[in-house]
Amino acid sequence: MATQTQTSMEKVLDPELADWLSRESGEAREILVDAVLPRRNVTFEKAGSRPRATRIEEAAKGGGRKEALGQLRRLLETLLDNPPVVLEAAGALAIRATSRQVRNFVDHPLVKSVRLNRRRHAPA
Repeated sequence: MATQTQTSMEKVLDPELADWLSRESGEAREILVDAVLPRRNVTFEKAGSRPRATRIEEAAKGGGRKEALGQLRRLLETLLDNPPVVLEAAGALAIRATSRQVRNFVDHPLVKSVRLNRRRHAPA
């Protein structure tokens, strides 16, 4: 049991979130779940003074980014009250979940990390 708690906390990137997960609460929070994604190989070309990506290839293992995000989305749909929102460019899913719900999936092999979804405010 101690190993499971330790593993869970290794994937939690925010001390405030770790504290919240350690308590039993019915409060739901907005969380970002980063997916374990296949590696990408990027080829750069020197264009003037700055390098520019000319080709992006996914590693040949298994499915691609979309497949990995889809698998994680399907898993989370079974565990959450509200459907997750896939943020493909970020390689993450935005969810609203209780601490118990997060503890139910944080150790899954498709989950790279979890963090609070903090809203960014426009500069004044």
